[in-house]
Amino acid sequence: MAPQSGQRLNRTAVWALVLSGLGITFVIGLVLGYRARAQIRRTREAGLPFANVAIWLGWAYLGVLVFGLLVYGWILFVA
Repeated sequence: MAPQSGQRLNRTAVWALVLSGLGITFVIGLVLGYRARAQIRRTREAGLPFANVAIWLGWAYLGVLVFGLLVYGWILFVA
């Protein structure tokens, strides 16, 4: 969704999406995504989809990391 005339794009949301998308910095992207979403709701700026995708990506990377650690632990100690 393109910003309407006079509506600014929230830069924190864009940085959150970039950092979540990189993978290695997903924790920073996740925190910035929540912060950007709060800012957008307070200031009525554009960029809510960017913040939401950054949050989803951050949680997805965290889930993959936890799953990977569980599998690694299972292989290391059980198998």
